[in-house]
Amino acid sequence: MDATEGAGLMAWAAGSLNESAVETSISSSSSASATALLGTSNGTNAHSLFGMSVEDGTLLAGPAMAIQWALDTGLTLRQAWWGWMMDTFGEYALYSYIFWVAIVLGYLVLGGVYGVIDYTNIFHRWKIQQNRPPKGSDYWRCLVRLFFNYTVIILPLSFLHPPMMTFLGVQTSVETLPPTSEVLGHLAIFLVLEDFLHYVFHRILHWAPLYKRVHKVHHHHKYPFGLTAAYASPIEVLLLAVPTYSGPVLFAPHLSTIYLWILVRELDSIDTHSGYHFPFHPASWIPFWGAAPFHDYHHEVFTCNYASRFTFWDHVLRTYHDRDTDLKTDRRQKTKKTQ
Repeated sequence: MDATEGAGLMAWAAGSLNESAVETSISSSSSASATALLGTSNGTNAHSLFGMSVEDGTLLAGPAMAIQWALDTGLTLRQAWWGWMMDTFGEYALYSYIFWVAIVLGYLVLGGVYGVIDYTNIFHRWKIQQNRPPKGSDYWRCLVRLFFNYTVIILPLSFLHPPMMTFLGVQTSVETLPPTSEVLGHLAIFLVLEDFLHYVFHRILHWAPLYKRVHKVHHHHKYPFGLTAAYASPIEVLLLAVPTYSGPVLFAPHLSTIYLWILVRELDSIDTHSGYHFPFHPASWIPFWGAAPFHDYHHEVFTCNYASRFTFWDHVLRTYHDRDTDLKTDRRQKTKKTQ
């Protein structure tokens, strides 16, 4: 962190970043634009990083302002963005209901992209089960279940986040934002840890008594599509939250890292349920990344491929199956029977 960036952060942390503080934290060539950015300070927004708040009605301008702030002060875009988030919503909201809003919007947007792909059929050539497109009734049934899970189960639980995150010592300030290398390291660890624990929990959910009462709901969609990733019974939603939150609980990263991790986890889960395998997908060149073909086959035959995304746990524990390999084996067996 250079002197310019440090000065800007210290001024913000003091809660008194007004026009004079801005002028000391940026170069003289950009002081005019910073003054225009902040506007006139008053009692309502005197402690606002951008001279704005939710009450000001300028919430939608926040992302653009964050970019401008980064350009004017020398802070990184990530620091400016998180500063805007903290200043606009506050710590408690980011811990709780804004966190819920973020995961709902992220899920619907990412799942909606695949919904458009299904509706337009523009990538049919890369559809894994090409003769099994989802119907409108499938989407409607899925959305009803998702509405229940996200409003009745997940929303109330979001208000347990503040005491839990506080107990774990999760940091929220701009000053404690971790370097990019640390964020990427945490994400890599979380992916591997979640994948293993998901294998364990998923395998348990296929135990006959639990499968019938709990996991069978998720397997209603034998030919999955993106939004079915979270189509599950309430008990399963709670159980599989354990693998997802195992990394954040063990490592207590910065809150911004947890936001990013949940977005990555949602993208990954929707992708593996999408029913599509694109040739440019990273799984095409990264070893042991099964992606959609790996999990799609699990939905088709039920008794294999229990991990979230990586195939090595299933290889080690002898539960890995590949559709193409199994089809070739079946053909050989049928050929022997006819000879």
